[in-house]
Amino acid sequence: MAAPALLNWIELSRHALRHNIASLARLAGRRLLAPSVKSNAYGHGLPQIVSLLAETAHCGYVTVHSLEEAITCRDAGWTRQIMVLGPIPTASLGEVLAYDLEPAVFELRTLRELGKLGDRRGVAIRTHLKLETGTNRQGFTAKELPPVVELYRKYRSLGKPYGASMHFANIEDTTNHEYAQYQLDNYRSLIALLKKLGLTPKVRHTASSAATILFEKTRFDLVRPGIAVYGHWPSKETYLSYRLQGGANRLFQPVLSWKTRI
Repeated sequence: MAAPALLNWIELSRHALRHNIASLARLAGRRLLAPSVKSNAYGHGLPQIVSLLAETAHCGYVTVHSLEEAITCRDAGWTRQIMVLGPIPTASLGEVLAYDLEPAVFELRTLRELGKLGDRRGVAIRTHLKLETGTNRQGFTAKELPPVVELYRKYRSLGKPYGASMHFANIEDTTNHEYAQYQLDNYRSLIALLKKLGLTPKVRHTASSAATILFEKTRFDLVRPGIAVYGHWPSKETYLSYRLQGGANRLFQPVLSWKTRI
C-alpha cells in the first residue's frame, strides 16, 4: 500500500545556507567563523544544519548553548571544534573531555573543577573566558579576574584561556550604538587587564550577527553569527543601519521553507 502524500512539509535549502555562510565569511575576512546552532539550529533542525555546515570549508567551529546540543552535533558527525556558551553541570564536566568541547567559563567553581579534572587525567582543556561588559547576565568582572588568573596558574591543564568573549546587550535593537561602544570599551579594558596579569587569550570574540554585519571593530579574531546564518536579519534596525551605511540587499536568503498542498 502506497504511503499517503504529505500535506505539509519543511524544506531546507543547501544553496541558501551556503550563500549566507559565504556572505558572512566575506564580512569576517580571515577571522574564524563560528555559526550558532543553539535552540535546535534556530528551529531548523540541529543534525540537519550541522551536516550542511560540514560541507562548507568556512566553518571551523559551531557554537551551542548546552552540553546536550554539543553531543547532538558530535552524533551528527561534526568533527570540528564546538564551543559551549551556556552552563555545564559540575557532574557532567567529564563530557567536555569525552566529546572534545571548548566551554565558555563564567564561574570560578566551574573553572576550578575543570582544572582539577584536566590535571587528574593529564589532558589539556581549551577554555573561553566570558567577560562582563554591561549585559549583567554572565561573565567575570575586573574584580574577579585576579582569582581567575590564580586558577589558570594553579592547574597545568588549563594553560591559558584560548578565548575571551562577551555578549552585546542591545546591538541589534537600535540604530543608536552608544551602549554597544560602551561595552566594547569595557571589553578592551578587561582584555588589557588580563594581559597585565599575564594571561593574554589567543582568540578574542564578541560579534553576533548584527555586530558582524555592522562593525568591523567588533570582529576581532572570531565571529559568532546566529540568525543571519539562516537567512534572516537580526532586526529591522540592523537592516536599516546596514542600508544607511551603503550596504546592498543581497546578503542573506532564507534557508527554511514551509510548504503545503492546497
